[in-house]
Amino acid sequence: MSAAASHATSQNPAGNASAVTLDDLVRRAEALRPLLLKNAAESEKQRRAVEENILAITEAGLFRLMVPRRYGGFEGTLKSHLDVSAALAEGCGGSAWVVALTNVCAWFTGLFSQRAQDDVFGANSDARVAGVFAPSFETRRVDGGLVASGKWYTSSGILHADWALVGVAEQNAHGALVAQYLALIPIGEVSIEDTWFTTGMRASGSNCIVAKDVFIPNHRLMNLVEAVQGIYPSELKNEAVVFTAHWDHLGRDANVPAGKDGTVRAMEEVAWQTWRGEQLVEERFFFDPQQMKR
Repeated sequence: MSAAASHATSQNPAGNASAVTLDDLVRRAEALRPLLLKNAAESEKQRRAVEENILAITEAGLFRLMVPRRYGGFEGTLKSHLDVSAALAEGCGGSAWVVALTNVCAWFTGLFSQRAQDDVFGANSDARVAGVFAPSFETRRVDGGLVASGKWYTSSGILHADWALVGVAEQNAHGALVAQYLALIPIGEVSIEDTWFTTGMRASGSNCIVAKDVFIPNHRLMNLVEAVQGIYPSELKNEAVVFTAHWDHLGRDANVPAGKDGTVRAMEEVAWQTWRGEQLVEERFFFDPQQMKR
């Protein structure tokens, strides 16, 4: 364990992840349902998960589901990721989406070099990473890394993130592709453009990341083509977080079923309550037609 990982674990009161099972985390997610339901309409109005949701989810340790155990995380499985996300979605689909995508990005961060992982989680195991993998081609090679500019749209969870994880492409002097990377950038080195005006999932706050001439050191770059082939920069090849979920499934398939199933179950309950004649809160599924005019 690196010194940074040891520090992160010692600073986290729930750092003894071995004492908490993945089933415990699912139960914690289920217990948050009343709070998320209470705040669902307000989160949709604000076009971001309200801070009370984020604080409760953080305190429950759910943003650390896919963080390496070395940093006080839980090194969750694909099943636990789906189960936690679905449980949260029964209360608020947008907030669940933030947690799901943040945990996906935490898993990807666990594939970077140990030095990059220390940068992100070393001082704070609750550090949140959000991003978009589509590449920007506005890059240039400099000594020690890349300088990148660009815009990355629909970044779910970016309003609550400490780091951005974005796609960048490197080209040679003739414009030919040299490599495509995922890059880790501290949130203070980018800005966020308010672009998320939608009819649904507004609570996910999926706004646009903007970078202008940001330096990205080599150790915070991961070759995307190699990663798809299972070749990761992480020196800890035997670490469970590297192998518990295949790139394709966690990066592409893990979020839609979870959010969909949880939201569908919540809507089924509303339909059942309506059929029984129970009084419902009108704003539970909030829709503002004025938003469509933006």
